[in-house]
Amino acid sequence: MADEIGTYTPAQSRALWQDLQTRQALKPSLQNNTRDRRPLPQVSVLITGQAIDAITAATDALTGETTFTFSLLRNTAAGDLEDSGLVLTGTNRDTVFAADAGTVIVLGRVDGEWRPLGAGGAGAADCCCACTCIDNGDIEVDGLETSSRWAVQLNTVTEVQANGSLVLPAADHYLDWDSGAGYWIKTVTPEMTAAYTSGNDATGATTMTGTLILRKDDGGYTTLKLAFTGTVPAE
Repeated sequence: MADEIGTYTPAQSRALWQDLQTRQALKPSLQNNTRDRRPLPQVSVLITGQAIDAITAATDALTGETTFTFSLLRNTAAGDLEDSGLVLTGTNRDTVFAADAGTVIVLGRVDGEWRPLGAGGAGAADCCCACTCIDNGDIEVDGLETSSRWAVQLNTVTEVQANGSLVLPAADHYLDWDSGAGYWIKTVTPEMTAAYTSGNDATGATTMTGTLILRKDDGGYTTLKLAFTGTVPAE
C-alpha cells in the first residue's frame, strides 16, 4: 500500500487543476519559474557625435563599409553640446554620405555598429528613410547651420484605394530648400504609378500628384511627409 501524502478538498483539487491548466498555456520559462534566456531584441539608440576623422562614403553597403572615430557629445545644463571625452568608432555603409573631420553628426546603433544618419543639423524622418546631406553647412535655418539639399532613401510606398492603388517606387530622392515655404521639398509626381485592383496599369488614366516635404516641427524635430493626391478610376 502506498504511503498517504495528504488529502485535498474538492475546492483545493479544482484550484490545483486550474493552476496546472494556466501553466500549460504559458511559455516554458514561465511554466518552470525560470528566466527566458533567449537574447533580447536590439534597441536602436540615437546619439550626437563630432567626427574626429573624415568620413568617406562606402564603396558597397554590404562589403565596402568605411570606419571612422568620433567624439560623443552631450547636452549641458544650458542646452549646448559639449565633448563628453568618450571616443567611439563609427561604421559608414552609405555609398553617398561623406563628411569632413569636425562635422557634427547624428548616429544610430544598428546591428552592433554606430552608423551615421545625417549631419549639418537636420536628420531623422518619420517614414522609415535615411536622410543624407549633400552640401554640408551651406545655409542657416533657425540659427543652425544645415544643408540646402538632402538625399532621402525611400522604400516603395503604396496607397490602396477602392479601384486600385497609387505607388511611389523605391528610389533616392533629392529635396531642395524652399526659403519661401521654410522646408525642403521635392515633387515626385513623375515617378508615381497607378494600378487597377486587377493589377493592370492605370497610370495613364489617373490624375495624381505627390510631394515629399522635409521640415522641422514645433518641437524642433525633423520629419518627412509624403502627400499623395489622386483617385484611381474604375477599370
